[in-house]
Amino acid sequence: MLFLIVSYLLGNALYKTTFFPADDTALKNVMLFLSQTRLHRIMSEAAPTFLRNNPPPDDLIETVKTFVSTSNYFKPDWWVVQSKVKARNDRSNIIYTTTTTFIERTLKGEPINPDGEPRRNFLETPSSHNYNPDLQQVAVRNASQDQQGIPLEFRHIKKRPNPEGLPNELMEIVRQVREFNTKHIPQPNKDQLIAAADR
Repeated sequence: MLFLIVSYLLGNALYKTTFFPADDTALKNVMLFLSQTRLHRIMSEAAPTFLRNNPPPDDLIETVKTFVSTSNYFKPDWWVVQSKVKARNDRSNIIYTTTTTFIERTLKGEPINPDGEPRRNFLETPSSHNYNPDLQQVAVRNASQDQQGIPLEFRHIKKRPNPEGLPNELMEIVRQVREFNTKHIPQPNKDQLIAAADR
């Protein structure tokens, strides 16, 4: 969840520079991962039972907010200096609200606003980017406390495989995401969860 939040906030900063092209398609391309489900539904519906019943404590949320507020990576001006790009003062934030409110409401599973999180219309329409979480097979649900899947767009794939190589490339992405998502899980629980997902 933190990785997804960082993806949005980093994209928000880069969007306000010339780091990406000027056309509107860059809006979604600035995110490394783009959720096809409203962000607040991840914590309120798709997270494991424990997290749904026990949202992140306020002190943890404050720590995340402090880190983001003091990090240069989320400041357009820093990228202008470091990457020799220009500021785009004609562009406003992709997210509707302040960075700290965005973080707090996303982690608590609360809607950012009535129309959806990011600002532009390709994410505001009710039918777009509001897919339901994916119900997992029984073995995965049992191993993950009923955690559900979230459809994500992976926007930055550098390799361009042919049709024969595509399955292997997709599984490499899956492997990387699984490794990242299970870093905190001790053995042998980690292996059991991944094995259940492979069935």
